Order: sequence, then structure tokens, then C-alpha cells
Amino acid sequence: MADEKKIGVYICSGLEIGDAIDCGALAEKVKEDSEVFLCKVNKDLCTKAGDDDIRKDIEIEGLTGVVIAASS
Repeated sequence: MADEKKIGVYICSGLEIGDAIDCGALAEKVKEDSEVFLCKVNKDLCTKAGDDDIRKDIEIEGLTGVVIAASS
């Protein structure tokens, strides 16, 4: 279907975020309560490796949008 939305959600657990909240539990809740295609926790979203992971998912999985939950 051409109008199918495939949203990827990326939750950062780096910079002590993972110490403050249970990122794994949050990811599971997102998967249960929403229609996102995938949801991942990554401690390195602000690095080139984190950026590469998102880009890889966009290419391989055909994501049509992403949501990044991280520090500013």
C-alpha cells in the first residue's frame, strides 16, 4: 500500500537518561500502545554510529518517518 506509514521510534538511554528512566520498559510500552513499525533503545543516538543505525533502518525497513526521544 502506497500510503502505509512505517514509523521508527528511537529512545536514547545515554547521558544518564537510562539511569533516570527505564528505557526498555518505555520502548515496550510504545510498541504495545501505538502503531509504530519499530522502537529501539540506543545509548549512542548522538554519535555517528547512532545516526548510521537510524539511516540503515530507514533504508532496509523502508521507514517513512522517525521519532527521536533524546536530550537536546
